Amino acid sequence: MDVTGYLNILKKDLQGKDKLTADMVDSVKAFKVNLRLSIKLKVRTCSRRFTQDKLFNLEHSIFKIIRFMHVFVDILNLVK
Repeated sequence: MDVTGYLNILKKDLQGKDKLTADMVDSVKAFKVNLRLSIKLKVRTCSRRFTQDKLFNLEHSIFKIIRFMHVFVDILNLVK
């Protein structure tokens, strides 16, 4: 599954009424784990096709997504 698939799963998990904050935090944490595993697999299988610049850009994008998820979890924890 690609990143878009994981984002769609996360979006569905976070939608709806009567969602507990703890469940939302768990969904975000699961997304982060799936994202990291997916990226490690992609980098291993595609590393020969990527230049160092493309790998750096990919890692930078991943870092920004994970940093956003940390902020999101912090906000959810404040809502508790």
